[in-house]
Amino acid sequence: MTMTAEFIVIVHHLAQAKSVVRIADELIFKVQLRSAPGAAASAGVGYLQALGDEVGHSLVIDCDDDPGLAMAALRAGSKQLLFAGPAHLQLRISQMAERCGGRIQHPDETSLMIIDLSPDDDERDIRSKLTASARS
Repeated sequence: MTMTAEFIVIVHHLAQAKSVVRIADELIFKVQLRSAPGAAASAGVGYLQALGDEVGHSLVIDCDDDPGLAMAALRAGSKQLLFAGPAHLQLRISQMAERCGGRIQHPDETSLMIIDLSPDDDERDIRSKLTASARS
């Protein structure tokens, strides 16, 4: 049975990101990878950019409400950011992103289902969550 679905999947590390992309390809799902909240501050935007590059799939970097992290992500070459700052900063960061060929998303902007993986979720857990979410 082939299911068509599209999800945002919050990943915590490289192995998870690789598993999500591989399983989504097998199940013919579209996925948008997103970093975990706070990961840009703790792991760094360079690490997250490299994670997306290594997987060969874009990764939306969650910059929370920190404009400095958003600007650092743009400087690192990230094209898709999640930014929850106030409207006036949202506008300024969006303008910067557009000049770099990027796009800023607000956390409330999506209508897609969000699958928030736990850092310990392995391939079996990921497959189960993706399949269960497609049935919802």
